[in-house]
Amino acid sequence: LLRDRIRHDPRSPLLGGELAAGGPPVRVADVMTTDVVTARTWTDVADLVGEMAARGIRSVPVVEAGRVVGIVSRRDVVDT
Repeated sequence: LLRDRIRHDPRSPLLGGELAAGGPPVRVADVMTTDVVTARTWTDVADLVGEMAARGIRSVPVVEAGRVVGIVSRRDVVDT
């Protein structure tokens, strides 16, 4: 794909596996979370913070009508 156009990641030896060995690129599908917790724009922030803390989640996509409209992170709720 664009592998020859992307700068080398200096962390790659720390990541192990095929990436460190110069093998095929790791796909997003191989590392993504599939049990995704989402919020709606009307979700109570206190409820969301509780869920994030209980599950050890650092960020939650906000979804409306099947589309991601934003992301809420721990920093977002701490700074408010």
